[in-house]
Amino acid sequence: QEVASLVWAFSRLLFRAAAVFDAAAERSLELLAAGGKGGEGVRPFEPLEVSSLALSFAQQPHEKPALFDAIAGWALRAEATPRLPLFDAQGVCNLLWSFAATDHAGGAPGGGEGGGE
Repeated sequence: QEVASLVWAFSRLLFRAAAVFDAAAERSLELLAAGGKGGEGVRPFEPLEVSSLALSFAQQPHEKPALFDAIAGWALRAEATPRLPLFDAQGVCNLLWSFAATDHAGGAPGGGEGGGE
């Protein structure tokens, strides 16, 4: 998705405009809620894009727990067939680092909640 590329680029440039990231998170949530399948004129999310999205948002000061819940759902519980096996090693590492950096576990199987000890 183009949104993943844009968020990644803005994050790499240390661009911190909350309105841009809020809009990108909202659009990403819409796409992930639709299963990341795309739709008319929209191609589906790929694992690399989802891991890039997670990494980019984890590097921002704007907390987006609903987005991380949606990412976890997309990767782990999608249509009874988890997509996590489709991620390469770097993608899995990016997801793990992103969830650890944001101290977010709310979307984890078993219903864990975010927050530290």
